Amino acid sequence: MAFTCDVCGFRSSELKAGGGVSAKGRRITLRLEDADDLNRDILKSDTAGVEIPELDLNVTHGTLGGVFTTVEGLLRKILEQLSEKMGYLRGDSATPEVRERFEALLARLSALSCPETFEPFDLVLDDPLANSFIQNYYAPDPDPAMLVEDYARSIDIDEELGLAFMCTEDYGEIEEQAAAAATAEAEASA
Repeated sequence: MAFTCDVCGFRSSELKAGGGVSAKGRRITLRLEDADDLNRDILKSDTAGVEIPELDLNVTHGTLGGVFTTVEGLLRKILEQLSEKMGYLRGDSATPEVRERFEALLARLSALSCPETFEPFDLVLDDPLANSFIQNYYAPDPDPAMLVEDYARSIDIDEELGLAFMCTEDYGEIEEQAAAAATAEAEASA
């Protein structure tokens, strides 16, 4: 869904996934070796987290919403969100050490997102609902720079997503069994 406000200029192109819930989560690790890799398309769902180990940066699940962009666009969105939402780490309430570390993080992230100052790094997209995607330049063959791992979600993640106690299979039969049990109980008490 895309939205632009004619009054203030606010823009949003947040994506929402549709369809069934995957039985497993998916972690995609992409090794970006050159600046051309910044042009890969990326679909980050609203449940996906992003990690860049070289920066010790972990953007938790749901933080950026769902977005379809390039790797460069995703990095710039992270940079923009950090700059806007974490401004207190630049202010007088932060210690000089914290301010210095935060500014260094922003500078490194900015350098990684720019083709002129690019240096190789890993990008990890971890989506517990497996609704995210990074473009494979070698499709239909496996991409040598990409590792795709499916994993079983933890109970904690299932609870966070509202899936822990949700009946997703045979729910028609369960409803019929519950109705039959209620009918039998009503007849027995009558």
